[in-house]
Amino acid sequence: MSLSSTFTGTGASTAIQVGKEPTAVSINGITTATIELQRQTIAGTWAAVKEYTADAEEVLEGGRPGQYRFECTAWTSGTVVCELGG
Repeated sequence: MSLSSTFTGTGASTAIQVGKEPTAVSINGITTATIELQRQTIAGTWAAVKEYTADAEEVLEGGRPGQYRFECTAWTSGTVVCELGG
């Protein structure tokens, strides 16, 4: 399962379930934005796993299973494309 989101302002993406396997993260188009990869806590709130302020391509090794999403916490201009999984 994978998640793809486009941001042209602040806000959160939908969430997907991620297992223990390595998961790819791709973020492109960040010019003046801040993106957080977030995981849902046991209490149901969202906690930042990692923050991105520049384009990134990486694999998260064996993370914690659970619901994950992207949130654009600061935005000034441009279009940011985020992908998780795949």
